[in-house]
Amino acid sequence: MPLNINTAGKIFTHATWPRCRYIFVPDEAGVMKLVNVVKLRLKASGGKK
Repeated sequence: MPLNINTAGKIFTHATWPRCRYIFVPDEAGVMKLVNVVKLRLKASGGKK
């Protein structure tokens, strides 16, 4: 990988969701965690279904 994991995580966080803070983990478990966090945030922010 050309980028340091920390650097990639910071760039990803700031470029994509500046209001959200999370640890970017480039493996399947990390991706699943990230997706779950995003889903929870969307659910919590008032999408009533």
